[in-house]
Amino acid sequence: MAYIISTGKGPVQPVNADLVTEWQIENGSIYLVCDGVNHNDKTMAAVQYFAKSLINSDWINIDSPDKKVRDNILKVLESMQSEHNGQTFCCCIAIVFEKETILAHCGDCRIGDLTKEGVRWLTKDDVPALNLYNKGHITKEIYAKARHLISTKLKVGANNHNSLTIKKVATLNVERLILCSDGFWSVTEPLLQTNLSNILKSVPTEIRRLEAESEDNFSVVIV
Repeated sequence: MAYIISTGKGPVQPVNADLVTEWQIENGSIYLVCDGVNHNDKTMAAVQYFAKSLINSDWINIDSPDKKVRDNILKVLESMQSEHNGQTFCCCIAIVFEKETILAHCGDCRIGDLTKEGVRWLTKDDVPALNLYNKGHITKEIYAKARHLISTKLKVGANNHNSLTIKKVATLNVERLILCSDGFWSVTEPLLQTNLSNILKSVPTEIRRLEAESEDNFSVVIV
């Protein structure tokens, strides 16, 4: 079960188009973070529908969990077309079993491992400008704008077959899993570079600060 699970919005946004949830399946647990593009009621409704439908998907007798999570996500997106066509969001998902953990993500929602030396990101933002930023060719402000490209998100009514990046890691190799939207990691990444004990003490305080000051929606799960 999650050690910390929280979502919210700062005073700037009209609605919380982020979502965070967890649920149990046979022999494992699933953790999900979604981040809607555009902060309005339609986006929030689409994200909530997506999460509810994914929870209610077939998670029984999973022989190939990486294929299962991709298939379930695509089926849910197809079922959303009539009511939520055109809505866009990104997400990250972790399916945690005793021996292996399946990670799926798109856009700039991130999954990481909180080690004794700080966060070790297990996913890479699906943004073409990332390499330019890492090489110092563009500023953090320019990269922040580039992260919001619609082409890197899931879009209802579009072909999303190549939108998801999925990988497997050994569960024993992950000290403490973190899933979060960009509204969390983009402002707290320096905090996540300290040791695990300090991170776990600081995150609740940081969540309260975001609720009072953040310009974006935010979600975080620490398992």
